[in-house]
Amino acid sequence: MARSRSPRQRRTDQPSPPRPVDPKDQAVPRNRAPGSGEDAEWDPVRTDPLLIVLAGKLEEDHTIAFYDALIVEAALRSGATKLLTEDMQHGRHFGNLVIENPFRP
Repeated sequence: MARSRSPRQRRTDQPSPPRPVDPKDQAVPRNRAPGSGEDAEWDPVRTDPLLIVLAGKLEEDHTIAFYDALIVEAALRSGATKLLTEDMQHGRHFGNLVIENPFRP
């Protein structure tokens, strides 16, 4: 005989219902940098095979972790001149890009 479930029990093999969207999550319009003013926009860098290959070369040439190399390569591609991170050496240069630790005194 099959056991019946109480109304509060859910089957675990069914997907959860979608979570309602929090209005705070939509506070920043797409492609707008938070706190940067009305006219400032940012353009996300697309990940493509060339980005991955260049990051691999950067990893080998500069002996940095591959994921750090992906971040640096994406920053270089976007034209950034400053990268804020505590995970890489402060003051290190990659072309026109300089690494800065925002927590350094």
